[in-house]
Amino acid sequence: MNYTGVFHYDPSTFTVTWTFPQALTADKLLLDIQGGAGGVSDKAGNTLAGDYLLRLNVLPGDVTQDGMVISNDLVKVRNLLGTSPSDVIYSIFRDVNSDGMIISNDLVKVRNLLGTALPTNDPEAPTRSSVSAATMPIF
Repeated sequence: MNYTGVFHYDPSTFTVTWTFPQALTADKLLLDIQGGAGGVSDKAGNTLAGDYLLRLNVLPGDVTQDGMVISNDLVKVRNLLGTSPSDVIYSIFRDVNSDGMIISNDLVKVRNLLGTALPTNDPEAPTRSSVSAATMPIF
């Protein structure tokens, strides 16, 4: 599936943010970062040499990052209920709804996602005659 969203780059923090009109569901994504003319460049204007592919797995509720939402994920969230970023044990991965607090809403979200898993198929790399497989590492 192709996703369309709003792209924003903050040069003061070197942060790229993509905002999507809908929540992402269980999926394996392939981010295609293109170098060369019109592609990614650094502050001095040097363009990225070549094109790169970055693999991203998206699985809401998978707080243990093992590719499936199971009871262990539920337990991990429950064990951190009531924590926030100021707490040493807080984990962004257990703050399922990303509101800055691990509360019952996060627990409910994981419970509702129990049994979901990443798709079995991997995303396919784009075919471009100007880019060889050697210059496109997949992480």
